[in-house]
Amino acid sequence: MPFDLSKIVEAILANLMTLMPFRIIRFYQHGVRSTWGKAPKALKPGLRASIWLMHEVITVPNTMTVIDLPTQTIITKDKKTLCFSVNIGLVVTDPVAYFGGVHDFDESTKGLAMIHLAKKVGALTLEEFVESKEALEKSLKGTLETLWKPWGTECTHVGFTDYAETTNVVRFMQDQNIKQPIIA
Repeated sequence: MPFDLSKIVEAILANLMTLMPFRIIRFYQHGVRSTWGKAPKALKPGLRASIWLMHEVITVPNTMTVIDLPTQTIITKDKKTLCFSVNIGLVVTDPVAYFGGVHDFDESTKGLAMIHLAKKVGALTLEEFVESKEALEKSLKGTLETLWKPWGTECTHVGFTDYAETTNVVRFMQDQNIKQPIIA
């Protein structure tokens, strides 16, 4: 078996990279470093120290991000079935609060936004919904701004991207490429 020095050097260098004491925070990111799992500190873009086993460095974009809410199906006040989709735009302003304020930001946001919309849309007729989409967007944006303030995040926009009255929910779901639930 021939001795291949290049493979040994390559393996050593690959393993040394995991022990490197630096982390690059890119210009489009916020960074958070915790020491021994305590005292999180915000990091600005650049080359930052990160000692293996002692520090954990987490990054989050400092540019606008969009969350797509799952398609919701609501029965309106006039007993019509309405399916709709909503997008939410956000910017992280305080990365320490973002990571420390809530366990799973995206899932928490989706759940709270869907509850808000279900209550508001369910109290309207289909015609009222069509007439008040902008008011619903404004209401959800206000709710998210209040909820997100301690999470270090600002809501940039909220918008309905699609809606339809449907008597055939399965066909609507197929048109939207949504997996059908399994009914036992």
